[in-house]
Amino acid sequence: MVAGALADLLYKRVQNQGINAASFIFIQASVFTTVIWIAVFLIGDSAGIVPATWQYGLLNGVINYVGLFLFVSSLKDGEASVNVPIFRLNFVVTALGAVVFLGEAASPYKGLGLVLAMGSVLSLVDMGAIRRGTVRGRSYLSLLIGLAAFGVTGVLAKKAMLEGSGAITLVAFQSITFAFCAFLNARFVMGISLERRVITWAPVMGAIQLSWAVMLFEAMRRGEASISYPIVQLSFVLTAILAVFTLREVLTKGKAIGLVLAALAVLAFTYTAS
Repeated sequence: MVAGALADLLYKRVQNQGINAASFIFIQASVFTTVIWIAVFLIGDSAGIVPATWQYGLLNGVINYVGLFLFVSSLKDGEASVNVPIFRLNFVVTALGAVVFLGEAASPYKGLGLVLAMGSVLSLVDMGAIRRGTVRGRSYLSLLIGLAAFGVTGVLAKKAMLEGSGAITLVAFQSITFAFCAFLNARFVMGISLERRVITWAPVMGAIQLSWAVMLFEAMRRGEASISYPIVQLSFVLTAILAVFTLREVLTKGKAIGLVLAALAVLAFTYTAS
């Protein structure tokens, strides 16, 4: 949860500096992939590699890249204290998918969480800024598509682990297609820009995201996706608070209400864990 908060805040910082998102994610992915595969070879967890590992892992890498790139791109126009909470509500997609497709228990509290999450998004989206043109509507559209993509990967990851995949090996196979997509986008679409800020911060982000992914997948392997995934997504509260104090973003009434509703949504989804 803490790793996710730091990662989201750093994404906003580098976007404020005008860094090429595709190049940044490509360098980040290169570091991520190299380190995770070294870990796989050192640990020697061959038992954790089953057909589901590469079937779902390779697919997840592509979907994950699309989701992350859209999220980071949305931060160019949007505020971290708004876009991060909305994006982290991807746990709703994962939780619903886990209940519908993986047979995890449904409860009134999870239903309440869905309603609260939708209310949170409506509170956080600044319609006035869209009308004034200070925030482009397509920024929110990219954000919502990225949200849906990330939510789907949570369901697929849990499905793979139910079929015997190890957490670290699943992350490793996922990193292959993620890094490949990052290279293609940076090389042939957006252009590769190896400026100093990218070289400095992208490896740091790679390490943070690696920690986040491994710990998230391990938590999901040990418990229900509809519980552990929402808990991790609570990182948006810390990110929003840090954005207000470190990036000087304004805490409006709409943001405050949205954050409260989002936090209550997470608590509702995770109530059964107690």
